[in-house]
Amino acid sequence: MEQEIAFFDKNNVEQLPSQMAEIFETVQGAIGEKFSNMIFAVSTCISGIGYAVYFAPIYASICVLYLPFLLTILGVFGRMV
Repeated sequence: MEQEIAFFDKNNVEQLPSQMAEIFETVQGAIGEKFSNMIFAVSTCISGIGYAVYFAPIYASICVLYLPFLLTILGVFGRMV
């Protein structure tokens, strides 16, 4: 760990490991929540497409054909924000 001497004058060295552990715990909690939400969204989308193809294949094929167009629009507007 490379730090300037002034860092150790300002901060208590004994508290450094506990502070690092708290930061890692916060990051892990945030990533874990986002990852689980992403898995839920992807599985819901895939099951919805499967359900639509099974019960209304013509309408589902029309919607799937428009999907690249809609994703392009979302990508363009997503970059603007």
